Amino acid sequence: MSDYVKGRIVNNIVELTGNKEDVDEAVMALLNDEGYVDFSKLVPVDKDEDDIQMDDYYNAALNVWLEKDKEIDRQDYISSMEFVGLTRERVYTFTELTDTQINVFKTKYKVGKMLNDANKFIDCVKKKSIFNGFFAREGAWGTGTQPIKQVIKGNRIEFLTLNTPALKVFKALAMKFSNIKIYYTYVYENENASKNLRKEYNQVTYKNMEEKVIKQESKDEINTFKLIKDNVTM
Repeated sequence: MSDYVKGRIVNNIVELTGNKEDVDEAVMALLNDEGYVDFSKLVPVDKDEDDIQMDDYYNAALNVWLEKDKEIDRQDYISSMEFVGLTRERVYTFTELTDTQINVFKTKYKVGKMLNDANKFIDCVKKKSIFNGFFAREGAWGTGTQPIKQVIKGNRIEFLTLNTPALKVFKALAMKFSNIKIYYTYVYENENASKNLRKEYNQVTYKNMEEKVIKQESKDEINTFKLIKDNVTM
C-alpha cells in the first residue's frame, strides 16, 4: 500500500440476477418493515449488553460532560467520539452542541443523570467493551454496521459500509435463494498524505454455496483492533 491508507468507508454495489419472482423474494428477505435493508433480518446478531447505541440523548450527555470537565484534552475526546459514532450499528455522527442546544436538553433531563450516563459511555469506550457489539456484527455480517446511505433500485442495492464489505450477508442470501446469482462489487478509496485518491475494485459472485472471486485489487486486510486503538485516544 506504500504511503496510501485504506479508507474507512467501502462502496458496495450488489446486483441480484435470475427469475424476477425469485429476485424480488430475495430482496424482500433483506427488508425491514420500513422497506430498508436490514442485515439482521437475514443474519440475526445477539445484542451485547455493553454495546450502548449512541443517539441524540447520549450526544447531548457527552456535550454536557465535555462542558463540565475542563482538564481533559477536548479535541482527543471529540475525535474519539466521532469515531465511535461510525462503529455503531446505525452509524451516528457525534455533534458539538451550542450552549443554547445543551440547555434544551438540560431542561428536559436531570444534569446529574446525563453526567452519569456520559461517564458510563466513556468508561465503555476506554475499556473497549463498547466495541463488542461491533465485533459481533462484523463476525456475523462481514462488516460491523448496518448499510449506510442505501439505495434500492429493483435488483440493485447500493450502500456504504465501514472498513469491510457485507459479504457474509449476501453469501447467506445466495444459500437461501439457490436460484439467483449475486454479483457483489466493493470499492475501497485510499488516500495518501497528498490527498491523492486511488480506488481498489473487487468483485465476487455467489450462486448457491459457490463463491467466485472475479476481481481483487485490495491486497491488505483491515485490522479492526488496530483501527480502534489508533482512533480511540482517550
